[in-house]
Amino acid sequence: MASPSTSTSVPAVEERPEGPGDELQMRKRRDETQWKRNLAKRKRNSGKEYVGLNTGKTVAAKQVGPPCGCPKGCFLNLGEEAVQRIFSEYWKMGDYNAQSAYIVTMVLSKEVKNSGVVAGSRRKATLEYGVNVDSKRVVVCKKAFLSIHAISDKRVLTVLKKLGDTGVAAGDLRGTHGHPHNKKHDEVERLAQEHIRSLPLCSSHYSRAKSLNKMYLPPDFTQAHCYSLFQQWCEEKGVKDDMVMSFDGYKRKVCEFNIGTSPPKVDTCSICDKFRVQVEVAKAEKDVGKENQLNLQWALHQARYKAARNLLQVYSEVRDDTQAKICMDLQQTLVIPRLTTNVAYYKRKIWTYNFGIHDLTGAARPLLYVWNEAVAKRGSCEIASCLVHYIENFIPRTVNKLVIFSDNCGGQNKNINVCLQLLRLVHSQRFDLIKHYFMMPGHSYMPCDQDFGHLEKFFRPREIYTTDHYIELMREARQRNPFIVVKMTSEMFFDLLPLQACITKTQVAKSKFKEGRLFVYKADYKQGFRIHHSYFEDGEEEGVSQTVKLQKGKRTAYNPEIFDLSVVELPVKYPQGVALRQDKLTDLNHLLQFIPLSHKGWYQDLFAAQGLLAATEEENNPDDPEIQDDDLLDY
Repeated sequence: MASPSTSTSVPAVEERPEGPGDELQMRKRRDETQWKRNLAKRKRNSGKEYVGLNTGKTVAAKQVGPPCGCPKGCFLNLGEEAVQRIFSEYWKMGDYNAQSAYIVTMVLSKEVKNSGVVAGSRRKATLEYGVNVDSKRVVVCKKAFLSIHAISDKRVLTVLKKLGDTGVAAGDLRGTHGHPHNKKHDEVERLAQEHIRSLPLCSSHYSRAKSLNKMYLPPDFTQAHCYSLFQQWCEEKGVKDDMVMSFDGYKRKVCEFNIGTSPPKVDTCSICDKFRVQVEVAKAEKDVGKENQLNLQWALHQARYKAARNLLQVYSEVRDDTQAKICMDLQQTLVIPRLTTNVAYYKRKIWTYNFGIHDLTGAARPLLYVWNEAVAKRGSCEIASCLVHYIENFIPRTVNKLVIFSDNCGGQNKNINVCLQLLRLVHSQRFDLIKHYFMMPGHSYMPCDQDFGHLEKFFRPREIYTTDHYIELMREARQRNPFIVVKMTSEMFFDLLPLQACITKTQVAKSKFKEGRLFVYKADYKQGFRIHHSYFEDGEEEGVSQTVKLQKGKRTAYNPEIFDLSVVELPVKYPQGVALRQDKLTDLNHLLQFIPLSHKGWYQDLFAAQGLLAATEEENNPDDPEIQDDDLLDY
């Protein structure tokens, strides 16, 4: 693997397995001591109040029973203090076996005298009860013994019945059997685990707010279907029926492997989906040659996106004070007002945009740039404006190299406007080197997605009324490493069209702009930038790269008098904001009845600003490409 930086040595990173197999990570081991039944058991053996698991009823704590009332006067002879001490010491043991051993020492079995015994009687012995007072055994009656210890006659008889020849009480055997009658053998567990590891699992790059180690079954797989396959698998292997795990046990085992069902079916890779269908067709037609060729091409595609992810991981681990490494992404649009009433479903609402920038090294807190569609749109000029704001305010001047990871979205990240803005930073001598990596479509899972996942999970149970309300919640969403939220205003967005007047677009149009994986801007080539069609500058994957010259004229050397983007003045793109459609304003006005009084002032200010802003023909033209898909200037 080639070094991702010309000036910094980057260590190689071992590729991480993603498929099913031994790499499946088991969940955290269960703590049986905290199980409800074990907690109730400890309280029961200590004589404390507990809740019965089967009945759900509360069982009162143990107390000393009523006095015996026998002629011997056992309670009076012992005294109330001694009775309470004996009771407390017995239940303080808190262990069933220890209490049984105590009962054996206090209850003695003596032979029955011959006089008065009927011939053939089953009673051969009588029981003598005693208690421990000042290390001496004091004989008491049966009723007094049971009352003092708050136990039943059955408890005593059970202990004596299990008394062995050695005179030692047998321990409690409940829960100590290696394989109870209702527990499957270890071989059954092994067979289920082996089959689960053979399932065609996949990871979801957009399973936000969930564990990164979680794997998913294919969309058409259910747990019942997997169990049916497991039964067929066992039948083919000749496994006996008593060795096949039950459906409930199989489901629990699947959960232990942290495997979920129905992964998100959005933002999937079109190339992988196409290969998957083509391979299935080749298998159905039994065309082995075509199937092998498709699998080889698919493996090459997978190697490319894994190389991009490994590269991002490498940059995350390498520390360099002269180099800033970030990833950026635009979250799925947020709606305001976000209401639960069914009326809101049929009404037009305002879109709120959240652009996230995440420091890959974790040295800085993640940044969120938030605005709504009445402030600005969400095209390339808006993304470039946020990026420049981040560079000017959050990257030290001592940093002279910048590495950016983003997705392949043409309308926002991969376009000539962003290219010119990055080249402008080189012309202004802010950076000597800028590298912009574009992740593979469908495989562009980045730390920004994790940040957005935290937000989505935090927003889910809440009603949200305004953009300011979103900003307030974003700042509260995380206690650890909280977000820095910047509220963007119309004056903070700049128009980059003046930069295009300074360049020639001939070579840009001829270049394979969309196929580029890495764009490099260097201080020693200010005439333009270089497009690499692999993730490495030496082109070891495809050996294809090309230089895009933006400077006008045939002159090859750089001439700052002809081409200097740093001196170009950039006007504010939306000096008065953006006009909203009248039908949207009408629907928002109708939804005001569901907005709390504390948030209605925000809407009143919005309506007042819209009333002063005359909607131009361009802004209300439905054919405006930026309004529809933001695919402007996508070469």
